[in-house]
Amino acid sequence: MSVNTIASTSAAVTGLSTSTTSTSDRNDLDFMTLLIAQLTNQDPLSPMEDTDFTSQLAQLEALELQMSMNETLTLMRTDSQLQAATAMIGKDVVGTDDTGELITGTVAAVLQTGDGIQLQLPDGTLIDADSVTAVTSAESSVAAELAASTNAVGMWIEAGYDSAYQPIRGIVEKVGVVDGKVTLQLYGGESVTWDQVTSMRAPTSDESWYTFPDDVREKVEAAQGMLGQTVSGLSTEGDHVTGIVANAELSGTDVYLILFDGTYVNVESLSGEPKTPDAEDALRDLVGLTAAGLDEKGNEIAGVIVGAEDREDGMALILEDGSSLYYDAVLELTLPEEA
Repeated sequence: MSVNTIASTSAAVTGLSTSTTSTSDRNDLDFMTLLIAQLTNQDPLSPMEDTDFTSQLAQLEALELQMSMNETLTLMRTDSQLQAATAMIGKDVVGTDDTGELITGTVAAVLQTGDGIQLQLPDGTLIDADSVTAVTSAESSVAAELAASTNAVGMWIEAGYDSAYQPIRGIVEKVGVVDGKVTLQLYGGESVTWDQVTSMRAPTSDESWYTFPDDVREKVEAAQGMLGQTVSGLSTEGDHVTGIVANAELSGTDVYLILFDGTYVNVESLSGEPKTPDAEDALRDLVGLTAAGLDEKGNEIAGVIVGAEDREDGMALILEDGSSLYYDAVLELTLPEEA
């Protein structure tokens, strides 16, 4: 090969160098530059053989092929990872964030960044796709929760506290799916999600009133607030009676107050507002009952009630041993047959 031929090749390569951008093209130029330098500086008396030149060109072609394959494999790997990550959208995953903290959530989007492929949760949290250790179909999770919660109908549940820090509890009326979440509707209209439930059990007989309409429940709650108060109303026989409330009972949708003498009074028949008992009420209804509570010094005392008197600071019950117990300090009143 003549020097003129080499010079023209050098000029052609120099012209190409300004328009090349890819990695393989740059490596081609590097190889050709070295080859030209080698040919330019070869010994004129012992020039490179055509076979050597052909061998180096073959090496260049092999290098180009290998680099092209590497680039293709890299692109295929990235594309495969991207497809796998995209398939996770809408599914629940377990992985770690950039701080190494374990994160669980539903994939909302997939991002390809300088750090690789990342999964984005609805709150913006990013999880490295390579760190994912578990993938669960969100629909499958809902189906599993729905199957598990079907047995909750008719059960008493507790589900933490509401925004006013009041306990959320009651009997489950029905189960459904709202906005992709299994939801339990309680008697009375309140709803909670399955993941809020902290305990579940069969309701007691006293809790069965939760299954009644709101107006009945309101009457029951009002009746419970009258325990220990003096009320006036009509007995089930139609007589006008007055007495201290010992208990309350729900019969159908009617609520009855049970006085200490055993008389039943329908709350619908009450006249006037309930009031705190005075000595006259206590002498009529409480004598012979056992009272337990705290005396003036905070000591626990108990005994059979034999009298009562009104004092400036409240009505006091007189016990058989001569001690006294203020009515608002009574913790328990027991009927004789229950003592």
